[in-house]
Amino acid sequence: MPIALDVIFDHCLARRFEALTGHILEAFSTEALGDLKALRHAMPAPAQQLLAALDTHAVLPAYAHWPAVERTLRGIARRRPRLLALGDLAPALEPHRDTIAAIFEDRFPALEAACAAWLADPSRFPGGDATLTP
Repeated sequence: MPIALDVIFDHCLARRFEALTGHILEAFSTEALGDLKALRHAMPAPAQQLLAALDTHAVLPAYAHWPAVERTLRGIARRRPRLLALGDLAPALEPHRDTIAAIFEDRFPALEAACAAWLADPSRFPGGDATLTP
């Protein structure tokens, strides 16, 4: 389930954010939320709701802690019945967190390169030319 991998990789990134990026997670989160809030007017209602939740619950810094991963996966399972299995996934994965983190860190440079390529020329990517402006 790709959503589970996304949430768990968010946890891996949050735990080692400063080492991987050279930035403090809390400061980055505050700045990113500010940037997104400036674009709120251009967002559809579901994105605005997600932004409010990210802000209210300080989701990005919270992901540094495994209980936030558990809560997130259970919450997704509650909201999406077809993803019910996510509710039980975190306890099964917890013993493998170090292995998952190693896989994430191994792939992080490729993620950075892909982001840099997109920033350099978003039109090269499907849907990459869609931008929001404040």
